[in-house]
Order: sequence, then C-alpha cells, then structure tokens
Amino acid sequence: MDWQVTTSRVLFFVLSTFLFTVPSTLSTAGQSRSVLQFEKDVLPILETACFQCHATETPMGGLDLRTPPLILRGGTSGPAMVAHSAESSFLFQKIQDGSMPPGPAKLSDEQIDIIRRWIVAGGASMEAYQKVDTEQQVSSLTEEDRQFWAFRELSPGPVPTVQNSARIRTPIDAFILSELEKKELELSPEAPAATLFRRAYFDLIGLPPPSAVVNGFPEDSSDTSYENFLDQLLASSHFGERWARHWLDEAGYVDTIGGDNDATITYFGPGKWKYRDYVIHSFNKDKPYDRFLIEQLAGDELVDWRSAENFTPEIKNLLVATGFLRSAADDTTQYELNTADIRYSVLHRTIETVSTNLLGLTMGCTMCHNHKYDPLTQRDYYSMAAIFMPAYNPNQWLQPEPRTLADVALKVRDQIDESNIQLNRKIDPLQRKLATVHRPHYLKLLEEKLTELPKNLRGDLKTAVQTPEEEQTAIQKYLIDKLGSLINVPKKDIQALMNDAEKQRSSDLEKAVSQLEKSKKSYGLIQAVYDTGSQTVTHLLRRGNYLTPGPEVAPGFIEVLSNKGQDRTIKDAHAHTNNSSGRRLALARWLTNKNSRSGALVARVRTNRIWQRLFGEGIVATSDNFGRNGAPPTHPKLLEWLSAEFIRGGWRIKPVIKLIMMSSVYRQTSYSIERDEKFHSTPDPLQVDPGNKLLWKMRLRRLESEIIRDAILQTSGSLDMAIGGPPVQLRVEDSGEVVVSTEDEVLLAGMVQGEKFKASNPKIRNRRSIYLLARRNYNLSILSVFDQPVMSTNITRRNHSAVVLQSLTMLNNKFILITGGTGSFGKKYLSNYVEN
Repeated sequence: MDWQVTTSRVLFFVLSTFLFTVPSTLSTAGQSRSVLQFEKDVLPILETACFQCHATETPMGGLDLRTPPLILRGGTSGPAMVAHSAESSFLFQKIQDGSMPPGPAKLSDEQIDIIRRWIVAGGASMEAYQKVDTEQQVSSLTEEDRQFWAFRELSPGPVPTVQNSARIRTPIDAFILSELEKKELELSPEAPAATLFRRAYFDLIGLPPPSAVVNGFPEDSSDTSYENFLDQLLASSHFGERWARHWLDEAGYVDTIGGDNDATITYFGPGKWKYRDYVIHSFNKDKPYDRFLIEQLAGDELVDWRSAENFTPEIKNLLVATGFLRSAADDTTQYELNTADIRYSVLHRTIETVSTNLLGLTMGCTMCHNHKYDPLTQRDYYSMAAIFMPAYNPNQWLQPEPRTLADVALKVRDQIDESNIQLNRKIDPLQRKLATVHRPHYLKLLEEKLTELPKNLRGDLKTAVQTPEEEQTAIQKYLIDKLGSLINVPKKDIQALMNDAEKQRSSDLEKAVSQLEKSKKSYGLIQAVYDTGSQTVTHLLRRGNYLTPGPEVAPGFIEVLSNKGQDRTIKDAHAHTNNSSGRRLALARWLTNKNSRSGALVARVRTNRIWQRLFGEGIVATSDNFGRNGAPPTHPKLLEWLSAEFIRGGWRIKPVIKLIMMSSVYRQTSYSIERDEKFHSTPDPLQVDPGNKLLWKMRLRRLESEIIRDAILQTSGSLDMAIGGPPVQLRVEDSGEVVVSTEDEVLLAGMVQGEKFKASNPKIRNRRSIYLLARRNYNLSILSVFDQPVMSTNITRRNHSAVVLQSLTMLNNKFILITGGTGSFGKKYLSNYVEN
C-alpha cells in the first residue's frame, strides 16, 4: 500500500503544480509583451516586408535592417532609429505614412504598433549585441592551448642514438629505429632491387617502368646506383604530373565551375586548366613551397597587373596561380542561384579549402560557434573571412564569367574587343545575305524533316529553331536540346538544291566572311582571384547566418597561431596601388614565416603530407586535422626534425622526398615478418604492433585510379606522354557510363578552350589521366570504379576499397579489352567495336 500512497501524492503534486502555474505563466507572458525583443517580435516583420531591399546585397539607400546596431547606424539619410522616440525615428516615420514598404502590401496596424513599442522601449537587444562585441575582445586562450604540439614554434631535437647503427642511412632511420628498439623490434630486410625501383617509379612519376628500363635495373640497390636512379626520376618532367595530382586533390581542383549535379550539363571554367599546368610546372621546377603558397594566395598582389601595358610571362603566371582560390563550387553563374546565401557559401568553401589544406585545421564549425575541441573561435573564422572579403564580397559580387580575366593587359583586351566589334559589323550583313540565299532551301528541307515528327511538336519545334538563341525560352532550348538533332539540316543538302548562280553567290559570301574572320584577334582566359571593389565591413555572423550579423570583425590572423600580445590585425596596404587591399599577401607571408607558430604548422602539415604520399599514411594519420580531436603523431620528434629540415632546405620539396626515399625505412620489404625465413625478430612484431604504426615493414599500398589507367595505356604502348594543355573531354553514354569523347570532339574542345591539339596525334584520347576533364561528380567511369574521389570541396587523403566491380571491370570493360587486347581476341573485339 505504501507505493500506492506515494504514487498518489506524486500525481497530486504534479497536477496541482500544473493547475496553479499555468495561469501565472500566461499572466507573465501577457506582461512580457510590453517589453518587445528584436529577434522575436520585430525581425520577423522586417524580414518579410523589408529585407528584399534592406538586407545584404547592397541595401537600398545604404540602410541595412538586419540588426539593431545596423538600424541605429542607418544609411544615406542618417540613423533609422532614435531610441525611445518612435516619432523621431526615420524607420517608423516611413512605415507609419505608408511609403514603406512600397507597393500595395502594407504593414498591419498591429505590426506598426509592435515596431513603435519596440523603439519606445529603447530597441531591446542592442545591449546584447554590444556585450558580445566586448566579450569577443577578451582572449580565452590558455598557456596549455598555446603549448599544444601542433601550435608551438618548431623546436627540433637531436638525432637519437640507436643500437643497430648498421641500418642507418639517413637521420630518418635513427628516429624510426629508436622507437622500434624500445619495443625490441627492428626494421625488415631491404626489398629486392626490382621491387624497390618499381616502387620508386610509381611514387615519383606515377607510371610503371618501361620494359627497357626494367631490363636495365641493377641486380643490387647500392646507395650510389639507387641515388642516381632517384635523381633521374626527380628530374623527369613527369614528376610534376604525379605530385601535382596530390596537390590538386588538396586544392579541390576541377575544370568545372558549379556544383556539377547533372551528368549531361557541364559548366566549364574557360582557362581553368592553366592552373593545373602551373602546378605541374612548379613541382617540376621544385619551386620553394613558401613562394608556391604566396603566389597562389596573392599572386595578383605581387604585381601591378591592372596598369601594365603588356602582360609579361611573370604577370600571367602569378594571375594563373590564384586559380587556387577559384576551386570552390560557384553556382552563381546561373541567374536563379546568384543569391546571397550561395555567394556566402563560395566564401566559406574557400576558407575551408585553405584551412584544411595549408593548416590541417577543421575550421568549418567555427563559422557558427567556437570550436568544441580546439582553441579556435568564431572571431578567428571571421577575421579570416575578412581577409578574403575584398575578393569575394557578396555585396559586390562578380559572377564566374565577368570575374574571368583575359591573358592580355586590360588596354590590349579593350583594343582587341573593339577591333572585333568593328569586324562583326562588316560580317553581320554578309551573314544575313548568305542566310537569304540558303533560306528557301533550308525551309523546304526542314518541312520534310518535321513531317517525321508528331504533329503536336512540329509547330513549336519549328518556331524554336528559327528563334535567335539569345531570345529562346527555356522550353524552346529544351526542345532543341532533345529533338534538334532529328531536324538538323546539313549544309551539303542545302547546296545540293541550289542552282549554279546561288552556289556562286554563296561561295563568294562565305569567302568574304572567312577573310574577315581571319582578321579577328583573340586572347586566352585566366580564372584568377583579385579584389573586386571597395573594402567593406565584415560582420561576425550569428550561427553562420548572413541575415543575423553580429559585431564588426577586422581582418586578422588566428590567435592561437600568433605570439602572445601580438597585434593580429591586418592593415590594408593597397599593394602596388592597384586597388588591392594587400590582405591576402599579408596572410601568405604570415603563413610562410619560418620563425612563427603559423609557419611551423604549415611546415608540419606539408611534411606530413609528403610522408603520407610515400608511406600511405602520415606521421599524423588525420592529415586534415592537426587539432586535439585528430590523431597524435606516431613519431613526433621525427615530424619536428623533418619539418625543420624542410624549412632549412629552403622549403624545397624534392630534397625532402629524396631524403625519405634514401632511408632504410622506405627501402624495406612489405612482406610480413613471418613470411621471410631469413629474418628473425623477438618479440613478434605482429603481436607488438599489428597496425605497423612503428613502420617495422613497408606498408602495402593500393595504386590510385589514375595510375591504373595510365599503366594500362603505357603497357599497351598507346599512352600519349605530351605535357599540358586543355582537358580531354568526356561524354556520358545512354547507359550512364562516362567515357572519353571521340577524337573529333576532343580536338574541337581543344580549339574552343584556346589551344589546338595536333590533329596528327593519333593518341589524343589516350593522354595521362591528369589531363582528363576533371568534374566534381561525373569522372571517367573506370577511374570511379577504382576510387576516384568525389570533389565536393577538397581531398587530403583518398579512400581505398576492394570491391567485386573492380575485378569485373578488369575482365569486361571495353577500354581494358581494346587497349590491352594484343592477342587475336583483342584484335577481333576491337574490329567489332569499331564497326559497331
């Protein structure tokens, strides 16, 4: 009975509490309506009625109504609100007399009264915004935050002493052996010479060694012969192609502009491929990494390109380099997506690429709130955003097409454009005369083809094809796209109907047009980044929402990567007086300062990535996350020493690669210890270190998708080894498979993109995979099968899978059968395939 009494008492208490508190709550709610809050009461009204004109995207009259501070600041007519006086407030005056919002839809009396009472009450929530602004000025960093291993300045220690000194070829071996010996382990035997040389081929140029080279391999891998071999590969022009692929992954490079969500529609970025070639050339040249970063972040701020009489190769190169900052998906090329939220997303994706690639930090969450694990604040994020705001200002936005630069000086571009306009004025009347000659025969042939279509489509389709392209509706464009090929009238069919006089007239007009067309001049295009207008204020966006801006934030550096007490604010330098703020140049120099915390982190991240490319996993396994939530380094002393060595060597990447590949650690066999009877170790390393974190043997690694395709082409003797140029076009078949386009389509695309391929090249479709059209989602199917990544933003480490489809592809794919079909079956299959 006790539990029944207790339960009854509890129920009575809950019910009585509810009954007695509800009226009180309602009463309190009723009273609170007299103290209105901007976010709850006023913002919804303004958002519905006023934000179309008075929010972001250059608010009308300079009046931004998104927050109380912005309302108080006002626009060109002065402050929009006078606290405690509705009648004196410009905002209330315009709402009350009905002049705002314009149009028939006016605010109700109740809504007007809410705004009046809010102003009379003093504009509640202004103090809250000001409080947050004050709080943001107070640093919350602790000494523990500053001493986290990734955020410290470089402090390399001495090279350790080990017992098994016979295996030491480079200091790297000493660092690895010192950790192995603590577990009573040692390195595995050295790999056979042929295996080692083949491994080096794939790692340095991404191709299998040619048979002639294999036959010439020395039987042993002595240090001298092996070093000479590495020097030859490092000097190869194909080295840049292999290592550029790694960087292009990390940069998020694609040849398209937007999100790439439709397999059949591709928004190309004219000239984007020049950035890919810039990266290849930089790696071949072994450009110092600090200079490499400065050019990509602020190449436009290193030269006065706006006032240049002519573009020198250096100016072009520096502008092309900034294509690094054009990697983020930009869908504003489509008019309906050219909105504030999409514009801000381009800016945010750019920051994400920079932070994960260069700093190995996950700053994306700080767009909305302070980082939960790392000492990174929301203010840090928007200080970084302010650096890029002059180039990606949502209020002064340039869509992808007008943002694209000519590869000639601005004055030269204007002269060429004007000259071509004058030529077009001569060409247009000739084209109209030519159309007059062709039109009767064209219409006759068109009518014949239309009779083959359903009656209900004939009229609409005929109207569509006769409407100028710039005047076509969306439906007309759709009809032409789907059915246009069915009613295409070849030129030869028109000529067949013409009499001799018409043919002569047509020929004369075509020659005249051709001569004028040859007189036209042209220029290439560059996908560059540069400041687009006047500098604007950057606001901290509450919860990352551009509609709820908080306090103003100055451009500056990340606090935890700056010295204590250091002024982190960037002052606009107006570099070269070319309307550039100099902010990105200041950021680049801060990131590459070898004596700073930021420079130390940049060096650690790059050194770790080099290690990752050669061992399959970095010393820090989470190569995009060097924060507290990432993996700690397996060999922290080695990472510190190697990073310092990287800087000491002038930030050059090739010497670091060679140093690693010369080590005994890299030259180990990948066989398991138990499979090698000549090698004995106690205790068993498989038991002590089953994950091989200590590198007691070489890791097994999968070949990347591009290497697989390139190796097939190389082995069959059909690989085109030409370097650089426009991307090889792809097409989507009806089955959904993505394949390389025909030779004619590839050649045509090359001419459209500003550079002709040699028409005599029979291998044009068989270029290395790095030169295939790079899309975000719809890459060559055979590459996708072997884990070609989806490039939503950027990729610092590829995932690898082992699935049945890979085996089936190697057995049945047309490309495999045709390219590798050197026997009778292959030749027969190729013959049938060509005929079909």
